[in-house]
Amino acid sequence: MRLLRLRIAGGAEAVAEAEQALTAFLADAGQPEAVASRAVLLLEEVVLNALRHGAAPRVDVEARIAAGRLGLVFEDAGMPFDPLAGEATAPGVAAERPGGRGLLLIRRLPAGARYARTLDGRNRLELSLSSE
Repeated sequence: MRLLRLRIAGGAEAVAEAEQALTAFLADAGQPEAVASRAVLLLEEVVLNALRHGAAPRVDVEARIAAGRLGLVFEDAGMPFDPLAGEATAPGVAAERPGGRGLLLIRRLPAGARYARTLDGRNRLELSLSSE
């Protein structure tokens, strides 16, 4: 098993640094470019949403590669929010404000997803992507 742990606090610059670290980790592990692209996009969406909308002071990210699967785990102490619950619809092409696509991506890109609010009051989102 290969493992990468990241602690992301701040804004877009910190997220960009984390994206670079994840990209390098996945390349070193021989993950296909398509898997790496999905993983980086998911990291960006989940982390920026938690920091901007969930008032999380930081997001802890763990990337694990084992048995042909990439697992991403995101934990934060922000406001409770289950990105897998409820209905998510894409905004129209002519939407006045950008955004709104993150929930759709979080629901559609991974092969598996699970959310839980931990006993110590943290959001925990687990995503898995097939390495094939």
